[in-house]
Amino acid sequence: ELDLSNNHLEGDIDLSPLSASTFLESIDLSHNWIRSLDTTPLKGKPSLRTFIVNQNPLSSLDTEFVQSSKGIETFLVDWTQVSTLDLSPLADCKNLKSLGVPQDKIPELDFYPIMDCQLLESLTVSGINSSYIDLWPLFGLPRLSDLTISSRIQFGRFPFSSIHWPLGLESIRHRKSSSYLKEDIDQEGFGLVRERFRTLYEHLNPLARYHLRVAFIEFFDLGHLRGFDGDLLEIIRSMNDFMTFEEAHRFLNDAISRSMIDQVKSGGSTHFIDLNQAHSRPVFAVIASEIVESRRREMNCVSLIRLDEGFDLTELWYTVYGQEVLSALGIGSSTGDAGILRIRHELKKVGIESFGTPDDCNELSPTRLSDELRAYLRFLAIRTSLSKN
Repeated sequence: ELDLSNNHLEGDIDLSPLSASTFLESIDLSHNWIRSLDTTPLKGKPSLRTFIVNQNPLSSLDTEFVQSSKGIETFLVDWTQVSTLDLSPLADCKNLKSLGVPQDKIPELDFYPIMDCQLLESLTVSGINSSYIDLWPLFGLPRLSDLTISSRIQFGRFPFSSIHWPLGLESIRHRKSSSYLKEDIDQEGFGLVRERFRTLYEHLNPLARYHLRVAFIEFFDLGHLRGFDGDLLEIIRSMNDFMTFEEAHRFLNDAISRSMIDQVKSGGSTHFIDLNQAHSRPVFAVIASEIVESRRREMNCVSLIRLDEGFDLTELWYTVYGQEVLSALGIGSSTGDAGILRIRHELKKVGIESFGTPDDCNELSPTRLSDELRAYLRFLAIRTSLSKN
């Protein structure tokens, strides 16, 4: 072990004397004035378990050495001035338990490499500037119980106050206020929902697992916000434990979409997206362009099926633009040729030149969770969070 923390080290530090230390297990250089650190001598250290350099004015850090130290359990680089940080070498560190990273000078830190570090218990994200973090990769970490976030970091995907943690994250500690911001939720029901998804989750590949974690957060958040009629918990209770990944997505998408349709028909609020507001406020502008693009792509995936009584508009109701237009026009689940012309006219006002051409659609389908529904739910969560504040 090498512990040089609080040792008044400053400037450029040379670690070359450690090149021959094959069995080095721990190095702690924290709380110094180190501005440059060449980690090349740390390559080829399979016994390395601890690497700590936090609380230093480091401007850069090469993490390539981690590839030969896959047994690392503690990796702390928080509260440094590092402007780029590649976490991909940590993807194979299955024993990683504690991670600290800086966000001060990094525009958007990529947490996807650690989404399969299932033993991770603690994560600290430091910084003083308003940067964005995508927390989705953290949703499936079952042991993550301590997330420390610095005071001015914003969340580009989900707002801090509306996140629900389904697979293990019990508390969120805010560095500035030291307050716990965990949502007050029904623990018994929450546990039941979590177990339903965990049963399905265990049989999925990593990519499918990630998408299911996303689906869980979005649908649970939607149910918690009470934006639509029906109890989401009851919907998920009725899920078959042996559903495949695709079946689960189709089940949830269908159940939620129909709940949205029923809410509109009953005259309830649908919380539709105001894109003018989205473009005028930075927190909304983060996802505004994605919302617009995903809406346009999804509209091409709508199938218009001609029935005896007219065109079946069920799939159009599954889209947010479709819900807005159909609700405004007072059109229900089917319509004739004249109704289709009215719908097309209204859609052109918001930049949708065509819809109902599924032959051109290769990436989206109303039978699975769509990008549009994902973007819509993110916006709903953000707007609800702001209204609370």
